[in-house]
Amino acid sequence: MTNTSSKEDGGLAAKEWCLGNNSEEARKWCVKLPTTVGSKIGKSLSSDWAKRIQAIKDNNKDALLTDLKTIKNTLSQVEDNQDSRDALEGWCKSKWDTKVINDSDNSIYTKVKERCVDSE
Repeated sequence: MTNTSSKEDGGLAAKEWCLGNNSEEARKWCVKLPTTVGSKIGKSLSSDWAKRIQAIKDNNKDALLTDLKTIKNTLSQVEDNQDSRDALEGWCKSKWDTKVINDSDNSIYTKVKERCVDSE
């Protein structure tokens, strides 16, 4: 590892060291972090997709539409209808188990937290 190594390389090296080391130092420094976006959020996926679409449909419309089209490519706009709800549910479920280590800039985590869980 060097000071120019990527976060991904550093994370993988640290993980290898922690998993392969049973020393007192490893137990002191190696904590069990959430492994998936869903476990990092610590809540359940929404079950009310109509409510979620209503809450987010006007936020960053272009990015939302682009993401939802990966699930339902015939979607032309995000509206409060069944197609949009189904696309959102599908997108959320497809991202829920994304490995945190593969989301280096937290963009998936941020989107999933905003779009896929009910706010309190």
